[in-house]
Amino acid sequence: MLGFSGGVSVAVLNALVLEAVKPGPLPTGPLYNLLAELSMFIGVVAVQAVAKKGRWKALSVVTVATVTAAVTRVGIMTLVNWLVLAQPYPVGFGSFGVTEGDVPGLLWLIGIFNFTVVLYTVPASYSVSRAISSRYFKSDPLRSEA
Repeated sequence: MLGFSGGVSVAVLNALVLEAVKPGPLPTGPLYNLLAELSMFIGVVAVQAVAKKGRWKALSVVTVATVTAAVTRVGIMTLVNWLVLAQPYPVGFGSFGVTEGDVPGLLWLIGIFNFTVVLYTVPASYSVSRAISSRYFKSDPLRSEA
């Protein structure tokens, strides 16, 4: 509904508020959350760009966007987590006992989490965006500029 730049702006604002209010066990946690959201946006925006040219049906856009967003989020965040999990505080959990040997097992669990998050957030976001847009803006987010 807000397009890519609007989505990025909201994600950055969310990261800043998380950092100020409740960063979690790592002060870098909100940054990792931002990377996860942006990696999902990449998948969604890529599908929207292709779908717009091909005049896809809404269900096809949502389905392919969900799968693509899941692949981009899991792929990017697996790489990020592989690089940072065993690092010492404040970057990773190495100071809390996570070792390089623990990382592969953790990557599977975190990957399942990242995949699952996309399965409900992308379709729910499309549904909410479509309902709001059609009611208040007289436009369809599946047909608007990304």
